[in-house]
Amino acid sequence: MLRRIAVVGDTLTSGGVILPYGNQMDFMFHGHQVALIGGEAYCGTCKSTGIIIKAGGPARLNYMNAREVALDRDIVLCKCQQHPQIIAIHAGDSTVDDEAEKYSAMANATSASTSSARDVRTQSEVKHDEQFTLYDATGKPMPETFYTVRLSSGELAHGVTDSSGRTERHATSNAQNIRLYLGHREVA
Repeated sequence: MLRRIAVVGDTLTSGGVILPYGNQMDFMFHGHQVALIGGEAYCGTCKSTGIIIKAGGPARLNYMNAREVALDRDIVLCKCQQHPQIIAIHAGDSTVDDEAEKYSAMANATSASTSSARDVRTQSEVKHDEQFTLYDATGKPMPETFYTVRLSSGELAHGVTDSSGRTERHATSNAQNIRLYLGHREVA
């Protein structure tokens, strides 16, 4: 699906705004810094700063091969129960195809071929399926690194990043705040 590129100054459905980055950020559309996944936005409802996360299809533009560009209707994890979405307008008609239809069709085909399996989640049950890339202080990916994810339910998931520093995918039925720790922990 074609979605508008989000930039600093775009608003949220809660009345908030995407916050600016430092001067080192020079990726611009129509005179505005591009908003990035993991960037910050201020929520006007709960009066807190939240983190921008992906919603919709997986395909994104990348900034310096490290961070993905935020798009219209991406979500901000603030303190609100119902997390606000980005309303992207300041980048004009600059859009990206997030390939939601492609991956939705693939998920439907996979679901249809394995619908009798008890442990397979249907597309309607899994709404968020995220993977994270771990970077060191110099911005380089951290391959073969032990990590622990603490889900909002309290459940701990352990893993080792792949050769590109990526974690395993973590699927949930709704947006959740998680904690990610380096190393394997029994209590997080």
